[in-house]
Amino acid sequence: MPEELDGLEKLLMDVQKVIRDNELFLKKLGDDAMETGCDEEPSDGESDCDNAEGFEEL
Repeated sequence: MPEELDGLEKLLMDVQKVIRDNELFLKKLGDDAMETGCDEEPSDGESDCDNAEGFEEL
């Protein structure tokens, strides 16, 4: 049984790390959008953000 707990604890730690990484990514993504103004609605129907680069490949 202790081996199962060690495996579960490792899995839990891995999941927590992924969650932290995702939170940091989303925060950075939100900060980038605020810097470029991409979070605002364009008044003329066109957005300067339409040609913005997509997600970078990991």
